[in-house]
Amino acid sequence: MVDEEKSRITIVGWKQAKEGFRFLHEGALKDCEDCNLFHVCMMNLEPKRVYEVVEVREKAFPCTFHEKGTRVVRVVESDYRVAIERKYSFPGGIITYKPQDCREASCDNYVKCAPLGLKEGDRGKLMELIGPIQCPLQHPLVLVVFRRMAELP
Repeated sequence: MVDEEKSRITIVGWKQAKEGFRFLHEGALKDCEDCNLFHVCMMNLEPKRVYEVVEVREKAFPCTFHEKGTRVVRVVESDYRVAIERKYSFPGGIITYKPQDCREASCDNYVKCAPLGLKEGDRGKLMELIGPIQCPLQHPLVLVVFRRMAELP
C-alpha cells in the first residue's frame, strides 16, 4: 500500500510509465520551461533523488522530448540499498547518512557505498539489514535498505 502523503503526481515518458520503474530526477530542463505541464512534470520532484513509479494513470500528453509522449504517474522516493558501517546497522534505527570514504570506483560495491540519490546528512530509517559486504579496503560494511525521512521544517 502506497502512503498517499509521501507520494507525488508527476509525468514520465510513455516507455518509463511502468510500475516499479526507478529513475533519478535530474531536475528541470531549460527547454521545458514554456510547457504548460512544466510544474507537474519537472518541479513536483526534488532534483537528484531516486523515485519509483507506483501507479500509472490513463492520462497521456504529447511531449517534445519523449518519442511516444508521456503518462501521468504516482511516484514515491525509492528506498536505497546502501553500505554503512556495521556499528550503525540496527534494523529500525534512525541514522544520518554518511557516504563511505572510498576511491575504489572499480569495486563491485562502489555504487552501494555512494549511491545516487542520497546526500551526506540525509536522515533515514534502516528498514532491513541485508548482510555483510566484502570490502577490498577491509572496512566493516553491511548492506541495508535505507528509507530517507522527510526533512523537518
